[in-house]
Amino acid sequence: MRHKYLNLKKENKELFNELVFNKHIFKEEKQLSEKLFYFSFGEFGCESIIPTFLIPRINNNFKEYRKIVVGWQGREYFYRDVCDEFWEIDNEFMSLKDRSHAFENHSTEIASLEKRLSNLGIVINGNKMGNLCLTCRCAACSHEFPRDRGDVYCPKCNSVKIIKSLIQGCKDYKNNIYPLPQINQKYIDFADELIPEKSVALFARNRKTYGRNLPKYFYNDVINLLTDFGYKVVLLGEVSSSYNIDNDKIINLMNHKYVGNLEAAFAVVKKCDFSLQFYTASTRISSLLNKPFVLVESPEQMFGRGQEGFRLSLMTKKYSDKKLVVSNFVDVVDNFSEFLTMLKDAVIDFIVNKNSEDVFFRPNDMLLAQSQKYKENIW
Repeated sequence: MRHKYLNLKKENKELFNELVFNKHIFKEEKQLSEKLFYFSFGEFGCESIIPTFLIPRINNNFKEYRKIVVGWQGREYFYRDVCDEFWEIDNEFMSLKDRSHAFENHSTEIASLEKRLSNLGIVINGNKMGNLCLTCRCAACSHEFPRDRGDVYCPKCNSVKIIKSLIQGCKDYKNNIYPLPQINQKYIDFADELIPEKSVALFARNRKTYGRNLPKYFYNDVINLLTDFGYKVVLLGEVSSSYNIDNDKIINLMNHKYVGNLEAAFAVVKKCDFSLQFYTASTRISSLLNKPFVLVESPEQMFGRGQEGFRLSLMTKKYSDKKLVVSNFVDVVDNFSEFLTMLKDAVIDFIVNKNSEDVFFRPNDMLLAQSQKYKENIW
């Protein structure tokens, strides 16, 4: 059902006059009830925590409310089992993803939508869900306060009996993940028909928000590397945030009618042997399927103030399912041939030798020490 829900006063040339949604109704509304709106317009890595941890937790406090998730195009699969309706923004407005930061979206359009819907019910926006990931609770006095890492005591009563936040306690909470729905058989059949044995899913990041997009020629060299191993490369992603690479050696789903369809992507990755990605959180698909993956990511995201290391651990049940290649983006770009040789060795070591230990491109002693502490604390 297409639904025009928002008329906006046009304040600048980039502002849409209206937002159009396709409504997915999972449960019919039998009587008038209060409404709870979840806003899911953040980055994919953070979004993956919303249906698997946050919504099930929040729903317990709003049992009599009609739960409605408002979010990105192609995400119906994520929310089918955790809400009553999913309002899927039309593909025309997917450029708003350029304003996504972690759980939040900083566009004027989404802010206006939130204001409009707050008159119809309670809105749980990205900021609130992000804060919930960081909220600890004192077991002695029930005081709640933010904390994402390290030892902690209650700032109100000084008790050290603390129920950890989702991020801080990621290695304890990962086994309590709320399961996603079974993949629809039509997508399983689609993947079975299209994806051959010995395939690898490749995601080619092309985001505008933070940059860190490797050049297209890099991916052609990676495709050659994987093809030389005997793998068929399957290119996946979203039009708004991924490269579409013209290469005769690959199965290019960026040109398929299912591009951006999350359920189809899950079916494809499930059929592949492993996935490979660079500076992006598409690993979540592999993690939720308990499939192996190789991720190239920066030390700041893994071990520094970035929380990706914690989120990665939260969503990945087994340490042995992942191979982390730690490298600063600039080092990869400036030393591409050297890095490609290392990547080749890392993939072989992981897939053939089953060695899941992290590897480092141009490491230093501080980085190695951070890595060891990270592994001990969250894996």
